[in-house]
Order: sequence, then structure tokens, then C-alpha cells
Amino acid sequence: MIAYDMDAPEALLADLSGVIQYFDRTSYDLNFAETCLLMGLSAHQSRNTAAAQHWLKSGFEKAQQGNYTFFPLLKPEILARAIVLFVSLLPATPLQNYLLTLTSRCDPSFVKQALNERLTDMKKQERQKSLDALHPIYKQALPHLNI
Repeated sequence: MIAYDMDAPEALLADLSGVIQYFDRTSYDLNFAETCLLMGLSAHQSRNTAAAQHWLKSGFEKAQQGNYTFFPLLKPEILARAIVLFVSLLPATPLQNYLLTLTSRCDPSFVKQALNERLTDMKKQERQKSLDALHPIYKQALPHLNI
């Protein structure tokens, strides 16, 4: 977590590779999922899109298998970034409903911030492709009116 906040993605990837093997061997699924999400975000910061897709997919699949909706080691804004990044990289995913459930538990301000950061970071052609996939997440972040 500290290395992710310090913007040192290469160092974080190197450090977490041993950690993730430990969590996998010992069957700490929640910690494994959280570590995968951090590795996915770090791989994306390092401009390694294939690794980012792999780690984010592994993390969210493991979290869905365990039906985890709370990630104690991840800051809420980091979880929001991971969700937005994963949906923008892999728009047609069977995890869509699970990701919407996670999004509904996130603070909407973090989700909107993650959406803005991701869309600003993308090229125009990529942005058009991702807008449709990110639309349900955006709608989830809007205030709900009960009349």
C-alpha cells in the first residue's frame, strides 16, 4: 500500500510477487484478491496492459468466488480505480454484476474521480470504446432519489 502511494510501480510489482505466492499457497483468498488488484494497478502504471488485465481479472475473480464486498487493506479510492480500470480494459466481462455491487458500496466521489482520471488518461479512440462499458458504473455513482 505504501509503495503504491509513493508512485513506485516497478518496486511494488517486485515486492508483491513473493507476497502473492504466499497468499496463494496459504489460501488467504481475500489478501490474494487485494494483492492482485494492487498488482494490476501497478502494472497499468508501468504501462503493462496485459499484466494489468491479468492481475485485475485474477483479483476480481477470486473476490467474487469468496463473495467479498469489503477489502480492509485497500483504500476505497484504490478499489474504485481498480473497478474502473478493469471495466475499461475488459468491457465484456462476466463479472459485471459483481463489479456493480462493489461500485454501489464505494463512495460516489471516489468512483467519479476514478472515472475522470481514467477517461482523461485514455486516447480518444479508446475513450469512445470504453464509454459504453463504463456507463453502468457512472450511473451507479449518481445520487439515488427516493420519492
